[in-house]
Amino acid sequence: MRAAENYFKELTLARGIAILLAILGNSITTTPVDMKVTGGLLLLHNYIYSFHMHLFFVVSGCCLGLAKQERYIRVVEKKISRLLIPYLLFSLLFFCRYMFFDPYHLMPEIWSYIIHILLKGGEYWFIFVLFLFFIIYPVASFPAGKIGPVCNIFLLLLFAYFCRVFFSESLINHDAFYFLVYLAYFLSGYFVAPLVSSWLRNKQRMPPIVFWGALLLFLLMGRLDLRSHDVAVIIIIFTPFFGIVLAMRMAQFLAHTGFAKVFLWLGKWSLQLYLVEALIAVFVMYFYYDVMSVRHSLLFMLLFFLSKMVICYLLLEFGIGRLSILHKFCGVIRRKEAAL
Repeated sequence: MRAAENYFKELTLARGIAILLAILGNSITTTPVDMKVTGGLLLLHNYIYSFHMHLFFVVSGCCLGLAKQERYIRVVEKKISRLLIPYLLFSLLFFCRYMFFDPYHLMPEIWSYIIHILLKGGEYWFIFVLFLFFIIYPVASFPAGKIGPVCNIFLLLLFAYFCRVFFSESLINHDAFYFLVYLAYFLSGYFVAPLVSSWLRNKQRMPPIVFWGALLLFLLMGRLDLRSHDVAVIIIIFTPFFGIVLAMRMAQFLAHTGFAKVFLWLGKWSLQLYLVEALIAVFVMYFYYDVMSVRHSLLFMLLFFLSKMVICYLLLEFGIGRLSILHKFCGVIRRKEAAL
């Protein structure tokens, strides 16, 4: 197993892009206004949700692949403190929020909620799934060699495809499908880490044809109205790849701009932002929708998004962000100047 060793700020920037997209996407999906009023928001949401979580998993796998050797049990201990404990703590806080402030009557039964967070991840499913990936990846990445990883990823995507196509009416199908797809992207990040390291260390730029080709395919796939369910599943599986390519190119570009500090901060606190944003969202929504009576969908989304970002910033910089137990996230790699 491995621990932190190499650092490339482009990976932190990519994670910053991912968390910003996640919060923006959540600001659209939780908007209590008819989204048909502004169809552009719905289109933006679809593009964001087509790849932003896959980007998280690829970067996490890549961080793991760039780390140095360490005992498996030691890595498990670290992931328990960095992922599992914050996950359980904030899941408990989320349920307490249901008990004391539930203006939209969404509170689940206590036992069903407990089962949900233990087996499916609850509101913080991403952290739950990521923790599982760090635990099972040695098995999922076997056998080693040049062909083994490729075969494993291919089989995962193949199983996901059959799960989606042949069990489309099953409730389990949705969770199993995305679990397999996310695991495939996590392993992809892990196995391509040496290539990413060489690419970033040598400061190589992405060929223009790759960038523009990825952009074109990403935009086209997001707009396809496919009648064939089988083909649609294939599009869902592979569209994130093009979005990830674009995000990595953007991270490389941001590294040389004044916006780098902003996205580095977002990347550094990505776990905490994910945890806190979900917890405070209902309070911000209630204020703008029920107290201020904001009904224009675009205005609501902008106020909702910006307010959550400001509140998260204040909380993380001057409040709970100081808790050491929440300081690191899924293999965030320590800065080593020699690796830059």
